[in-house]
Amino acid sequence: MPWRLNILLSLLIGASALANPTCLETLQRTMESDEALIARAQIFASELLAKRGPLHTPEQEGFGGGVVRVETGGVPSHLKLYAKKKGEVFRHYVTGRMQSGQWHDADETTRAILKSGRLVAGFTPYVKSDTPPKWYFERFPDLTGVFLTKPAFEAEQIGVFPTSYIDLELDDGIPVIELEPGKIYFIPGPPKELVVPFLVAK
Repeated sequence: MPWRLNILLSLLIGASALANPTCLETLQRTMESDEALIARAQIFASELLAKRGPLHTPEQEGFGGGVVRVETGGVPSHLKLYAKKKGEVFRHYVTGRMQSGQWHDADETTRAILKSGRLVAGFTPYVKSDTPPKWYFERFPDLTGVFLTKPAFEAEQIGVFPTSYIDLELDDGIPVIELEPGKIYFIPGPPKELVVPFLVAK
């Protein structure tokens, strides 16, 4: 790595992060052109849709208080690309994150996202959950990416804790898949490898 870039990255993310290849690679991707990021997102989406088919038999794990967690592998056969409308607005809820050994709250993370103009896929996959008293959680480890909803839905309505959010628009070329009709969408891709550009909604 050129020494000038090494110094710059040290200032941006801390020297300890340079020892983490995932962190460094993610930062480098955020500096790529919109065209390159969109092309990679299209590849990830094509790869995911090619895996559609029967789901693996879920394994149930019981917890106290009636909580049941199910791990469901595979990609549901009904998933398909969502036809975005021109100027359509999505909402991305933001949570806090741990980076370089330091905790950044949701507001701080939101400011960083807005400054970069990039959304990065996290490690948490799609989870379908029921409401009390059943407390049933179905986790889909193969469905990772950047998750979106519509501005009409509050965080609690889609199963996330009260957080900050960004209302945004996406380039026509960015693939979006509808998980729950009219409610939950995602741009598929591996954690930290998928980076997508966005515009703040007007």
